[in-house]
Amino acid sequence: MLMRPPAGPLPRFEGVGAPYPPTAPPTTSSPPPPGHIPQAPQGGVRVPQLTEADCKKFTDLFQVSGAVDGILPGM
Repeated sequence: MLMRPPAGPLPRFEGVGAPYPPTAPPTTSSPPPPGHIPQAPQGGVRVPQLTEADCKKFTDLFQVSGAVDGILPGM
């Protein structure tokens, strides 16, 4: 059986200047026009939003997956 380590503080790394929680850059432009698809951030992956049909499909798959009290076994 796999054991989860006890909860503790988040690790800190020397020399990394990323703020936590991440802050959004200030916006100085007008909102995009309707139907505009924003560009993916540099180095990031754009994940499309789920449709209602996708949500139902994944919910149905989870229901028959063998979850006990909403938790799937790890093995």
